[in-house]
Amino acid sequence: MKEKINRVDIQRVDELDLAKLQSLYIEAAAWMEAKGIDQWRTSDFTTEHMRKLILQTELYQVNWNGSIIGGLSIQWKDAIIWKELDCDNEAGYLHKLVVKREYNGLGIGNTVLRWCEAYMKMNGKKLLRLDCVPSNVKLNEYYVTAGFEFRGRTEGKGWAANLYEKAVL
Repeated sequence: MKEKINRVDIQRVDELDLAKLQSLYIEAAAWMEAKGIDQWRTSDFTTEHMRKLILQTELYQVNWNGSIIGGLSIQWKDAIIWKELDCDNEAGYLHKLVVKREYNGLGIGNTVLRWCEAYMKMNGKKLLRLDCVPSNVKLNEYYVTAGFEFRGRTEGKGWAANLYEKAVL
């Protein structure tokens, strides 16, 4: 049995580490494509897209023992996905949470979620929100097990998302 990892270093991404984080996202997308999970595509994570993430969101890398083992993005608004529910300025939004496959099952996702909750509190937010493609059953179950409440489903042109939130105050 693998030992859980309860402490990681989470820091903002800069241009120097962007390529490493990009390759981690491409690796995760390739795994999803191979498993038939319609969530991310390898073609989604171009250098241009990654640079846009740095400019438009707070992009973070998750480090452990000197290696980048995960990533995430924080936004303070998300009207495209949360639509009319994104109206009260009480929530922060978690996107693009990824952990390297070889670290699966070590509790890193839960550690990152706890960090996000604390970060929301520190920024005066009452809610941590995220979304997940409805067809990724295991990931939807994971978020419910982690204490997130299902808030509905939203759709756009060619996509759908289940909405989840968790009170942090």
